[in-house]
Amino acid sequence: MTRLETVSEPHHRRKEETHLEACLNLSLNALRDDDTEVWQNFVWLGVLPDDAIVAAPMAATL
Repeated sequence: MTRLETVSEPHHRRKEETHLEACLNLSLNALRDDDTEVWQNFVWLGVLPDDAIVAAPMAATL
């Protein structure tokens, strides 16, 4: 059994967590463990409004 399957099983996860959320959480945790600075830069993308258009120069700045 893979880690994703374990996290996605109903008795191992919050009631609201979906398979997609479990996958994203695993990826973000791996990124944080691998490179904290890159993880922090990715997290900062969350401060943008939902309808923000992020062009390449803006993404590079963020």
